[in-house]
Amino acid sequence: MDYPFPSFRAPPLQEVSIGIRFEPLTRLRIPHVGLFWELVRRDFPNAEHAFPIFSENAFPNQDPSTGLLLPRVWLINAMDTRLIQLQPDRFLFNWRFRESQETYPRYPEIAKSFHDYLELFEKFIGEANIGLIEPTIAELTYINILEEKTSDVAATTELTDRIFRDFQWGTDNERFLPKPSTLNWVATFALPENRGVLKATLARGTRAKDKQPIVQFDLAASGQVNGQPRAEIDAWYALAHEWIVKGFVDLTKPDVQQKMWGREQ
Repeated sequence: MDYPFPSFRAPPLQEVSIGIRFEPLTRLRIPHVGLFWELVRRDFPNAEHAFPIFSENAFPNQDPSTGLLLPRVWLINAMDTRLIQLQPDRFLFNWRFRESQETYPRYPEIAKSFHDYLELFEKFIGEANIGLIEPTIAELTYINILEEKTSDVAATTELTDRIFRDFQWGTDNERFLPKPSTLNWVATFALPENRGVLKATLARGTRAKDKQPIVQFDLAASGQVNGQPRAEIDAWYALAHEWIVKGFVDLTKPDVQQKMWGREQ
């Protein structure tokens, strides 16, 4: 079946992350990151450290001479809506929702920003004799926040029942257990032609700033791209985007898509 490519006027997106993992740049040091920051500082005037992301069974973010962990560096724009994440084995570009700031710019713009800044980083490390980007895994993640205007944590179960096609918590009077106060669900789907996986994650939580109960719904695609030419890697991102958006539609109810998020035909 040929599913139409959907669009929403007000998607529940909290964050979009597009990134690439690569063979560790063992000669990359924090001063190099500072030099790269100077190249993009007009767009990203703020910087922060974050704990490094570790690949499975590997610790590439250690300084080889001291054994100390090299931090992940965030370069952040003035509105706090866009950032570059950089560490010796990966490069990511994120858009994130901030109240009273820019609206969701749509995926093509996010993807173009990612590719433009990655190209600039590749040029920088080449000219600085740091190494070359040798891609291993491509990644694309959408983080959605669904919420009820109530302080009742059980309401998130009702929210899940209303929104998702494959969830229904029975409420007959003979049940012993109440509605669950904690909900976690994970499902993994194979991408076509063995090109990776799409992981859907659903979890109940509480927003820190106002203690509002929420449901976080993540869709994350990843795939091996070792040795592939750039055109094939670009095609992988297009496939991942298609599966995330159409997967979102497949897992949620049509009436909710129109009433809550303004699905456009």
